[in-house]
Amino acid sequence: MGLELAEKNINYIRINIDDLPKNLFLHHQMEDGELETYIEGTGFNRLNIKQIKLAWFRRFYDFDAFDNISNNVITNKYADKEWKYFSESLINQLDCTWINHPHSIKKLIK
Repeated sequence: MGLELAEKNINYIRINIDDLPKNLFLHHQMEDGELETYIEGTGFNRLNIKQIKLAWFRRFYDFDAFDNISNNVITNKYADKEWKYFSESLINQLDCTWINHPHSIKKLIK
């Protein structure tokens, strides 16, 4: 998908599971009385999520990214829970067209 978008000169960002939890950040801050949310990660600079017009999450809920983050089960569970909070925060704030809304996908796989 990335190659197709690049060939058509369409700007995109890709959020890789491999970047979690060390290289992906969600920032909230007040600007002129409004809450602004920015996402920052490997391969792209700080981006206001209001600039996102289209979203496609591939395998968003179906992964084991944190199973082996450490030898400590509690640390792994904590990281998994933080990812879920991060992803829900991002999903709930995105005001864009969705190719596959994660809440719809989650309902299908239950």
